[in-house]
Amino acid sequence: MEKKMTAIRYRVTLAAKEVEQLEGLLRKGKSAARKQTRARILLKAAAGCQDSEIMEALAISAAMVGKTRQRCV
Repeated sequence: MEKKMTAIRYRVTLAAKEVEQLEGLLRKGKSAARKQTRARILLKAAAGCQDSEIMEALAISAAMVGKTRQRCV
């Protein structure tokens, strides 16, 4: 089955300090699972991953990826 590639509407760009903060949040492991998932989405999106790649890697829905991107931008 072939997945349809769509243009990314919301491009996530993170400053070095923001990347450090998100990675620190993941290293601690003391935050809520939802917060950690959002941090992973933002890090992957900033690294240039497509939504389909993020969805597959994190086992989440397209809506969650899209909404997280939108909130960040």
